[in-house]
Amino acid sequence: MEHLTLNQWILLALIALAGAFVNGVLGHGFSTLSVPLALLVVVQRLLNPVLVLLEVILNSGSFILSFREFPKVRAKVLPFAYALLPGVVLGALVLKFAPTSSLRLFTYGLLLPLVLFQAFGRQRAEIAAGKEAAPFGFVTGVIYGLTTVSGPILSVYFHRQRYPKSEYRAAISFLRLVESVMTALVYLALGLFSKQIVKAAFPLIPVVLLGLWLGGRALQWLSEGAFRNGCIVFNSFAVSFGLSRALASTFSLPAWLPHAGWMLLSVSVIAWRFPRLRAYFASDIPDPIHTLKETP
Repeated sequence: MEHLTLNQWILLALIALAGAFVNGVLGHGFSTLSVPLALLVVVQRLLNPVLVLLEVILNSGSFILSFREFPKVRAKVLPFAYALLPGVVLGALVLKFAPTSSLRLFTYGLLLPLVLFQAFGRQRAEIAAGKEAAPFGFVTGVIYGLTTVSGPILSVYFHRQRYPKSEYRAAISFLRLVESVMTALVYLALGLFSKQIVKAAFPLIPVVLLGLWLGGRALQWLSEGAFRNGCIVFNSFAVSFGLSRALASTFSLPAWLPHAGWMLLSVSVIAWRFPRLRAYFASDIPDPIHTLKETP
């Protein structure tokens, strides 16, 4: 990290600002957006500790902003939080000893079916939180400890609970704070932090706080429906983009091929989740059969 050029620092700052803005709106999304972009600058084993330090600050601020709603969801999120802890330890251990080249591909390959199910699956009635809290919590902890990405899993879980916007953000902010603090402690114990990493993260703290504040202001303009669909669209976009980057770097594919895949998927999800938008564009496209019938 100490060898970053000025242009690389500026790029990381812009990525951190965009990720923090999304986090301010949705309650998650910082790592999901930042990881596939920032990996263009640094390797994952160096990037993860920097993002974890930033997320401790970011998630603390997000939790403070939504603290008034937390008592409403405390009983439901605590079992999830308990299951996070062993998962984080396992994920951090894998990060320390596993080859980094396959981590991104594994992560996004695992997350993509989840976000596609969320985007295109049928809406289910509210389920009992205790039935799925432990397995979802453990898997979330493993993936976060390994990659610092957990927002898509948390989003899938809490959208299935049909939480209102304010309670959804309170629940996710709390769990993101727990996992980031726990991961920071595990990384410290495993020797994954260094002075260079701390120096890399410190100048970015004001940037992520600014993004968090801007995102919180933007949230006030979103309705419940727009917020829910926005979360789903963002998850599908970010995960498919991350997977495209991993595929391109691992298999040396032509640049246009994976990018065309995530663009097509993102457009499909937007059309599916916003039927009025789909109908608007469809109304501007003439029906060729109807046109032929009207031709004298």
